[in-house]
Amino acid sequence: MNKRISVVNSVNVKLMLFGSILQVGDSRFITPRANVFAVHGELPYFDGQEDNLSRYPLYTKPIPKTTIIEPLRMKINNESPYIQVGNIKVNGISTSAIVQIGSNHRIDVESRVKHVRILLPRVPNNQS
Repeated sequence: MNKRISVVNSVNVKLMLFGSILQVGDSRFITPRANVFAVHGELPYFDGQEDNLSRYPLYTKPIPKTTIIEPLRMKINNESPYIQVGNIKVNGISTSAIVQIGSNHRIDVESRVKHVRILLPRVPNNQS
C-alpha cells in the first residue's frame, strides 16, 4: 500500500454513534462493528432477556461475503505524496460508518439492527 500524507484544514463532525470511525491518515485494516437492539413500547416492560441478542438469528447468522472472481489489474499513479483536504462538515456518522481521509488496504464493515415495537392490543371501533 502506498503511504501518503493526509493534510486536513478542518473537520467538523456533529455526531458519531455505534461503532463509527473518523480516521485521518492511513490504515491497513478497518473493521467497525455495531449490534443495535432497540425496544420501543407503549408501556415499560422488560423480560430480563433484553441483552440476550443470540435469541435473534439476525445477530448469529453469518453475513455472506462478496468474493471477487475476476482478475483485477490496477495501476496507481499518485503525482503528489499528499492527500489535501480543505474543510469537511459531517452532520452524522452512525452504525459502523467510516469517514476516512487517507489510504486503506481493506475495510470490513458490519451493522446489525433490530427494532422491536411492543404495542397494546387495539379494540376495533364499533361502526353503526
